[in-house]
Amino acid sequence: MIDLPMPAEPVKPFEAPPPQPQPSGAPEPAPARNSVAPQSLQKSISEAVAPGGQLPGVQTNPASPVREMAPSGDPNQAAKDFVKSIRNGQTPLSVNTIPGTTGGYVEQIAPDSYITMRPAGAGRPRTSGDTATVEINDPAVKALNGGDPLKLKFPKKK
Repeated sequence: MIDLPMPAEPVKPFEAPPPQPQPSGAPEPAPARNSVAPQSLQKSISEAVAPGGQLPGVQTNPASPVREMAPSGDPNQAAKDFVKSIRNGQTPLSVNTIPGTTGGYVEQIAPDSYITMRPAGAGRPRTSGDTATVEINDPAVKALNGGDPLKLKFPKKK
């Protein structure tokens, strides 16, 4: 067995040197094209869905947490536009299609946040065939919606 001498002082972990100050008047680096703001600068899904804590749409049945959005000529496009607006430019962690649907998908936005889009005709049996559905399953949104995921119906304008 070989005895190695012990260092006189404890070994310190590596620390990166502090950033060098930029000369006065130096231009800031340009942002990368198609870049997305860091997560800390983006609104959370709940802030985008329910600004000021106000859930979108109208609850038409007090016994159901489902809310109805304004009717439109193209419910699928209205639902897709809504999903895009609440994503705030964030790229989903994953996107999975819903088997048996054309255009239905589930996006994972964060480890505990999901957005489901069901196009018209792919909703549950009680949903009209010309109504698209968006479901938001996010802890903060559920807290605003009595503990239930937020289901939004996008009906066709009659």
